[in-house]
Amino acid sequence: MRRLMPVLLVAACCAALMGGCGGAKSTYIPASGGAGIDPAAHFSVGNIENMSGFSNKNFDISDAMKRSLQAELGKHKPTSPTNYTVNVNILQYAPGSAYARWALPGTGVGATRLSVDAIVLNQEGNQVARIPVEQSYTTSFGDGRVGAGERVFDEVAVEIVKALQQPAQRR
Repeated sequence: MRRLMPVLLVAACCAALMGGCGGAKSTYIPASGGAGIDPAAHFSVGNIENMSGFSNKNFDISDAMKRSLQAELGKHKPTSPTNYTVNVNILQYAPGSAYARWALPGTGVGATRLSVDAIVLNQEGNQVARIPVEQSYTTSFGDGRVGAGERVFDEVAVEIVKALQQPAQRR
């Protein structure tokens, strides 16, 4: 048993170190009978609605999502005259705990979670696609990810824009 203890300790440390930031899960769902989205089009941010029930007087999650999505879409240079609007429904938000992520790495305890449903509308206001996205931050050993509660919006915005602009990689 004495010889097994160091091996178990090393295995536990390796498992904790391998745990890390959870990747975003997104799906591109075209509307039935709708034409595909032109990835070279202009995309603007429409309504952002907080349906999560989360409320904090110091942090407005609708504003955070809007800023992140506008910044990410601003990196795209449209080459087509087509215009789309992206509305986002925030379905779930949990800021998590940086301390818990630091104290219990790789376990998922204290994870920051964001789940949204992006709705893409054409110029006539008809839905042409949905892009549900789920993002979760967990951590590796010693990485508390302070600020993950806000950075998660940037990661979700990246996933939405990726789905809009890279048709070959849509899932």
